[in-house]
This record gives sequence, structure tokens and C-alpha cells, in this order.
Amino acid sequence: MLPIKILSIKFRNNACSIEMPFEVEVFYEIKKNLEKDFELKFIYIISPANQKADQELESFYLPSNKKGKFKVFLNIKAPDFTPIPFEQIPGVTVILFVVSYDNQEFIRIGYYLNNEVNLNEEEINKFGEQIPLKLIKREILTSKPRVTIFPFTLEEKLKNTPE
Repeated sequence: MLPIKILSIKFRNNACSIEMPFEVEVFYEIKKNLEKDFELKFIYIISPANQKADQELESFYLPSNKKGKFKVFLNIKAPDFTPIPFEQIPGVTVILFVVSYDNQEFIRIGYYLNNEVNLNEEEINKFGEQIPLKLIKREILTSKPRVTIFPFTLEEKLKNTPE
């Protein structure tokens, strides 16, 4: 049994400019008291072919010393698009939520994200290759998250931890 369960993730400002921070509500349940906090990372995938280019946007710690259901509201900065070639910005990418404990990742939740230029052909030609980022709309496809659960190897240690 995992010591934490992510019950829901809601994006409060979906369908907005890609320059806007992500406003996220995370509802989770602590099922087992632990000594250390859980780490929740938000990673923006730039290119599946180049993992080094991915950006860790924020990292938060969730207390793990009290069982129960909790809700947290997070304001996550937008990616830094300056090192990204413009042609890689529009299109489909992924944002990952990674839950770990004591540097061990055990839950990964991914959402497809579509960055779309909402301009007609004449407007696109006016800007050329330098379309302002504020004109690119980000939409997270919230209906189909991809959830991966990894073995939680700390379970043996947890068996000896008092409730």
C-alpha cells in the first residue's frame, strides 16, 4: 500500500496564455504517518528526445506526519521559454507531477498540454517567426491523465514504523 494517494488534480486557470503561472489544486490522502515529507515536483517536458531540456518548474513538500485527506493550492511558475526554439513551443507537450519520498519517485502523473497559436494566416505573417508568447494559448487536456505507479521500496521500512 502506498503511503499517499493523489485523489485529484485540478487546474484552476486552464486555457490561458502560456506566460501565465499554473494554478493547481491538489487533493490527496495520507494513509501512513512518515518521518519525512513527500516531495511534489512539477516538470515541463520540452522534448521527449532530450530529457536534459525539461524544466523543473517548482518543488513543494507535503507534510506526511498526519493521516487524513488534505487539499493544497499551488501557484507554479510558467516555463522559461527563452532557451526553447520557437518552433518547439506550439504543439503538444506534457506536464508531469512527480511524487517522491526520501528521493524515491513512486507516483508520476502526466497531462498532455497543447500550446496553440490562435491567429489567422495574415496575423501570423505579420509577426513572422517572433509571435509574442502572450498570443499562444495553453490548454491542459485534463480528462485523460497518465498515471504511473512505481514500486515503493520503502515499504519494508514502513512496516516497522508506528501508526
